Amino acid sequence: MKYCFTLLVCLLTSVVYAQDSLKQAPFFDDFDNNQHGWYEFDEKEATGKIEKGQLFFSHHRTKGSWSLWNTVKIDETKNFSIEAKIRFLGGFDKHGYGIIWGANDLENKYFFIVTSLGFYTIRKVEAGKIKDIKSWAPNVYINQGNNENTFTIKKAGNSMLFYINQELLFVSDNYPFFGDKIGFTLAHNMKIAVDYLKVTQ
Repeated sequence: MKYCFTLLVCLLTSVVYAQDSLKQAPFFDDFDNNQHGWYEFDEKEATGKIEKGQLFFSHHRTKGSWSLWNTVKIDETKNFSIEAKIRFLGGFDKHGYGIIWGANDLENKYFFIVTSLGFYTIRKVEAGKIKDIKSWAPNVYINQGNNENTFTIKKAGNSMLFYINQELLFVSDNYPFFGDKIGFTLAHNMKIAVDYLKVTQ
Protein backbone atom coordinates (compact mmCIF):
# COMPACT_ATOMS: atom_id res chain seq x y z
CA MET A 1 0.00 0.00 0.00
CA LYS A 2 2.85 2.40 0.80
CA TYR A 3 4.22 1.89 -2.71
CA CYS A 4 0.85 2.79 -4.26
CA PHE A 5 0.47 5.91 -2.13
CA THR A 6 3.98 7.10 -2.93
CA LEU A 7 3.40 6.58 -6.64
CA LEU A 8 0.09 8.45 -6.55
CA VAL A 9 1.72 11.45 -4.89
CA CYS A 10 4.49 11.35 -7.49
CA LEU A 11 2.10 11.30 -10.42
CA LEU A 12 0.07 14.22 -9.17
CA THR A 13 3.13 16.44 -8.74
CA SER A 14 5.21 15.44 -11.76
CA VAL A 15 7.36 17.75 -13.83
CA VAL A 16 8.45 16.87 -17.34
CA TYR A 17 10.88 17.90 -20.01
CA ALA A 18 10.07 16.74 -23.52
CA GLN A 19 11.78 16.62 -26.89
CA ASP A 20 9.38 17.45 -29.70
CA SER A 21 11.25 16.51 -32.89
CA LEU A 22 9.67 13.37 -34.36
CA LYS A 23 11.78 10.25 -34.84
CA GLN A 24 10.79 6.94 -36.38
CA ALA A 25 11.31 3.36 -35.20
CA PRO A 26 13.72 1.65 -35.44
CA PHE A 27 15.47 3.95 -32.98
CA PHE A 28 18.66 3.44 -31.01
CA ASP A 29 20.53 5.76 -28.66
CA ASP A 30 23.62 4.70 -26.70
CA PHE A 31 24.18 8.28 -25.49
CA ASP A 32 27.67 8.61 -26.93
CA ASN A 33 26.48 12.09 -27.88
CA ASN A 34 23.21 13.97 -28.01
CA GLN A 35 22.42 13.29 -31.65
CA HIS A 36 18.74 12.69 -30.84
CA GLY A 37 18.28 16.00 -29.07
CA TRP A 38 17.41 15.02 -25.51
CA TYR A 39 16.73 18.04 -23.33
CA GLU A 40 19.73 18.60 -21.06
CA PHE A 41 19.28 20.71 -17.95
CA ASP A 42 20.84 21.44 -14.57
CA GLU A 43 18.43 22.92 -12.07
CA LYS A 44 18.02 22.97 -8.32
CA GLU A 45 15.16 20.46 -8.49
CA ALA A 46 16.50 18.04 -11.12
CA THR A 47 19.33 17.36 -13.57
CA GLY A 48 19.52 15.62 -16.92
CA LYS A 49 22.75 15.33 -18.91
CA ILE A 50 24.50 13.08 -21.40
CA GLU A 51 28.04 12.26 -20.36
CA LYS A 52 30.51 9.38 -20.78
CA GLY A 53 28.11 7.33 -22.90
CA GLN A 54 25.17 7.53 -20.49
CA LEU A 55 22.13 9.67 -19.77
CA PHE A 56 22.36 10.78 -16.14
CA PHE A 57 19.00 11.75 -14.67
CA SER A 58 18.43 12.86 -11.07
CA HIS A 59 15.58 14.33 -9.06
CA HIS A 60 16.48 16.31 -5.94
CA ARG A 61 13.11 17.27 -4.51
CA THR A 62 11.52 15.62 -1.48
CA LYS A 63 8.21 14.98 -3.25
CA GLY A 64 6.81 14.34 -6.70
CA SER A 65 8.43 12.73 -9.71
CA TRP A 66 10.27 13.85 -12.83
CA SER A 67 10.04 12.57 -16.40
CA LEU A 68 12.26 12.97 -19.45
CA TRP A 69 11.17 11.74 -22.87
CA ASN A 70 11.74 11.84 -26.61
CA THR A 71 9.30 11.40 -29.51
CA VAL A 72 9.57 8.12 -31.43
CA LYS A 73 6.86 7.13 -33.91
CA ILE A 74 5.82 3.46 -33.70
CA ASP A 75 3.30 1.73 -35.97
CA GLU A 76 0.94 0.27 -33.38
CA THR A 77 -0.60 -2.14 -35.88
CA LYS A 78 2.70 -4.06 -35.98
CA ASN A 79 4.70 -5.84 -33.29
CA PHE A 80 7.37 -3.77 -31.59
CA SER A 81 9.91 -3.79 -28.77
CA ILE A 82 11.08 -1.03 -26.41
CA GLU A 83 14.20 -1.75 -24.38
CA ALA A 84 16.43 0.24 -22.02
CA LYS A 85 19.23 -0.58 -19.60
CA ILE A 86 19.10 1.53 -16.43
CA ARG A 87 21.28 1.64 -13.32
CA PHE A 88 20.02 2.94 -9.97
CA LEU A 89 22.66 5.30 -8.58
CA GLY A 90 21.13 6.14 -5.25
CA GLY A 91 18.31 7.73 -3.34
CA PHE A 92 15.18 6.47 -1.63
CA ASP A 93 15.01 2.75 -2.35
CA LYS A 94 11.24 2.41 -1.91
CA HIS A 95 10.55 4.65 -4.89
CA GLY A 96 10.32 3.58 -8.51
CA TYR A 97 12.31 4.29 -11.68
CA GLY A 98 11.89 3.01 -15.21
CA ILE A 99 10.31 3.54 -18.62
CA ILE A 100 7.45 5.72 -19.88
CA TRP A 101 5.90 4.80 -23.24
CA GLY A 102 2.86 5.61 -25.36
CA ALA A 103 2.66 8.98 -23.64
CA ASN A 104 0.97 12.13 -24.81
CA ASP A 105 1.51 14.13 -21.62
CA LEU A 106 1.80 13.57 -17.86
CA GLU A 107 -1.90 12.75 -17.53
CA ASN A 108 -2.00 10.24 -20.40
CA LYS A 109 0.79 7.67 -20.42
CA TYR A 110 1.98 4.19 -19.46
CA PHE A 111 4.91 3.31 -17.23
CA PHE A 112 6.87 0.25 -16.14
CA ILE A 113 8.99 0.87 -13.05
CA VAL A 114 10.97 -1.04 -10.44
CA THR A 115 12.46 -0.26 -7.04
CA SER A 116 15.97 -1.07 -5.91
CA LEU A 117 14.36 -3.38 -3.33
CA GLY A 118 13.07 -5.68 -6.09
CA PHE A 119 9.45 -4.60 -6.61
CA TYR A 120 7.77 -3.61 -9.89
CA THR A 121 4.52 -2.20 -11.19
CA ILE A 122 2.98 -1.47 -14.61
CA ARG A 123 0.35 1.26 -14.85
CA LYS A 124 -1.83 3.26 -17.17
CA VAL A 125 -2.68 6.90 -16.54
CA GLU A 126 -5.64 8.25 -18.51
CA ALA A 127 -7.00 11.75 -17.98
CA GLY A 128 -4.96 11.82 -14.78
CA LYS A 129 -6.59 8.67 -13.38
CA ILE A 130 -4.32 5.76 -12.46
CA LYS A 131 -5.19 2.18 -13.36
CA ASP A 132 -3.09 -0.84 -12.47
CA ILE A 133 -2.06 -3.09 -15.32
CA LYS A 134 0.02 -4.97 -12.76
CA SER A 135 -0.04 -3.87 -9.13
CA TRP A 136 3.16 -3.71 -7.07
CA ALA A 137 4.79 -7.11 -6.67
CA PRO A 138 8.24 -8.48 -5.80
CA ASN A 139 10.25 -10.43 -8.36
CA VAL A 140 13.53 -12.31 -7.99
CA TYR A 141 14.75 -11.29 -11.47
CA ILE A 142 14.99 -7.60 -10.55
CA ASN A 143 18.58 -6.70 -9.70
CA GLN A 144 18.54 -4.87 -6.39
CA GLY A 145 20.71 -2.06 -5.08
CA ASN A 146 22.97 -0.12 -7.43
CA ASN A 147 22.82 -2.71 -10.20
CA GLU A 148 21.66 -2.42 -13.80
CA ASN A 149 18.26 -3.64 -14.93
CA THR A 150 17.26 -4.14 -18.56
CA PHE A 151 13.60 -3.26 -19.15
CA THR A 152 11.86 -4.70 -22.22
CA ILE A 153 8.30 -4.09 -23.41
CA LYS A 154 7.08 -6.12 -26.40
CA LYS A 155 3.87 -6.11 -28.39
CA ALA A 156 3.12 -9.58 -29.81
CA GLY A 157 -0.21 -9.72 -31.58
CA ASN A 158 -2.88 -8.64 -29.11
CA SER A 159 -0.62 -9.04 -26.07
CA MET A 160 1.96 -6.93 -24.27
CA LEU A 161 4.90 -8.73 -22.67
CA PHE A 162 7.02 -7.17 -19.93
CA TYR A 163 10.54 -8.40 -19.20
CA ILE A 164 13.27 -7.54 -16.75
CA ASN A 165 16.78 -8.77 -17.56
CA GLN A 166 15.35 -10.95 -20.35
CA GLU A 167 13.02 -12.73 -17.91
CA LEU A 168 9.27 -12.51 -18.52
CA LEU A 169 7.46 -10.82 -15.62
CA PHE A 170 3.95 -10.23 -16.89
CA VAL A 171 1.64 -10.50 -19.90
CA SER A 172 -1.30 -8.15 -20.48
CA ASP A 173 -3.72 -7.16 -23.19
CA ASN A 174 -2.45 -4.66 -25.72
CA TYR A 175 -3.30 -1.04 -24.95
CA PRO A 176 -3.49 1.74 -27.59
CA PHE A 177 -0.99 4.56 -27.26
CA PHE A 178 -1.97 8.04 -26.14
CA GLY A 179 0.99 9.52 -28.03
CA ASP A 180 4.50 8.94 -29.37
CA LYS A 181 6.60 9.88 -26.34
CA ILE A 182 9.04 7.34 -24.87
CA GLY A 183 11.46 8.01 -22.04
CA PHE A 184 12.24 7.68 -18.37
CA THR A 185 10.74 8.53 -15.02
CA LEU A 186 11.90 8.52 -11.42
CA ALA A 187 10.42 9.54 -8.09
CA HIS A 188 11.85 12.12 -5.71
CA ASN A 189 15.32 11.89 -4.21
CA MET A 190 16.62 9.44 -6.81
CA LYS A 191 19.35 9.23 -9.44
CA ILE A 192 19.71 6.87 -12.40
CA ALA A 193 22.00 6.35 -15.39
CA VAL A 194 20.57 5.09 -18.70
CA ASP A 195 23.00 3.08 -20.84
CA TYR A 196 20.81 2.83 -23.95
CA LEU A 197 17.30 3.04 -25.38
CA LYS A 198 16.30 0.81 -28.30
CA VAL A 199 13.00 0.73 -30.18
CA THR A 200 12.49 -1.90 -32.90
CA GLN A 201 9.55 -2.60 -35.19
